[in-house]
Amino acid sequence: MFERSTDKAAREAAVAAAALRLIARDGDAALTVRRVAAEAQIPPTSLRDQFPSQDAVREVMMRAVAQRLQERIDALPLEPAGTHWGRAVLLELLPLSQMRRQEAIATLYLSAAALHDPARRAAWKLVDDVAHQACARALEAMGLGGNPARLDQLRSLVDGLTRQMLLQANERPAAWGAAVLDRMLPS
Repeated sequence: MFERSTDKAAREAAVAAAALRLIARDGDAALTVRRVAAEAQIPPTSLRDQFPSQDAVREVMMRAVAQRLQERIDALPLEPAGTHWGRAVLLELLPLSQMRRQEAIATLYLSAAALHDPARRAAWKLVDDVAHQACARALEAMGLGGNPARLDQLRSLVDGLTRQMLLQANERPAAWGAAVLDRMLPS
């Protein structure tokens, strides 16, 4: 259990992780203050002090997802460059691990809700911007940058693969997603 003196960053990380687990396991409706507090092992009143609304919880969750995605991309070795590096960037966008699956589920929920809710759109946009930049960097590394239509195609491919891998997990495992990506990339 957190002490009252726990620093803000540690509490944010605990809330973001708890929210990711809840949304992946039980859906967006599970992101109530009471359930997030219980999952994070934080008193509900203490959670409300720092996160006065469900939107605040969603925002910290998506900020954490965007940061982790950016950190994974930044951690990729710069060599070999070109198509190999671009492919590695794109693989970071796919749900190839349990944590990335949770991140993708949260992003998918928020993207659907973003159609009608500006606050959820703002939270979703945090991750969408990082994914957009990752695709642009991948295309640049492959020598295919500067073409908005190609960037749109690549984003659509990554988004479609992600949805298929989530919605048909038994028929569309990680290896399937990587193989489809490989077939679509230039050799």
